[in-house]
Amino acid sequence: MGDTVRFPIHVRRRTIISTAIFPRVSADTFAVIGVLAAVSWSSTAAGAQHVPPAVPVSVTNPVTLNPATPNPVTIGNPTDIANAAGIQHPYSTEVQCQATNQTVCAATFTAPSDQRLVLEYVGAHCGIAASAQLASAAVTATNAGTSTSNFIGIHSVVAGAINSQTVTRLMRIYVDAGTTVTVSFSLNSSTSANCAGGIQGQAINVP
Repeated sequence: MGDTVRFPIHVRRRTIISTAIFPRVSADTFAVIGVLAAVSWSSTAAGAQHVPPAVPVSVTNPVTLNPATPNPVTIGNPTDIANAAGIQHPYSTEVQCQATNQTVCAATFTAPSDQRLVLEYVGAHCGIAASAQLASAAVTATNAGTSTSNFIGIHSVVAGAINSQTVTRLMRIYVDAGTTVTVSFSLNSSTSANCAGGIQGQAINVP
């Protein structure tokens, strides 16, 4: 017999994947997408319901960008605007008192009838007989119809033929219009004293 010639035969395997699962996966996927879309739409709709309506703004004196054209701006009632914004006017007053054989030296002043006061600082100096010194100092004012005393810090006495003492305080005391403010200096014994100083703050117009 003659020689047998053998040729290699290559067999390809075909893998068949069932497509039966694709419809199920596709349905689930579309179901999830549908839910997300519904949630997104409802959230957008809910948010849109809370958006306030636009309010038209009318500008009667518009400003132009042309530097050669004047751009005046008119404020209708600057006084009312200033009052609403709490814009205040500087205020200051002097206080002075004398006491002879007394335990209190007191000074008073009255707030303007058309302005409320905001007292922010008080400072004073007292000359006292050598046998005595300050026991306390206070600013008494009326706010909303109620009178209150606010004590002031006392500095150490400087001894001498006449004792010297100062009082100072940063503060915020509200005072009704037209009411009286008292700055009092109490002494530790009946004696003679002379105190003088000043109060600074702000005055607010009463509507």
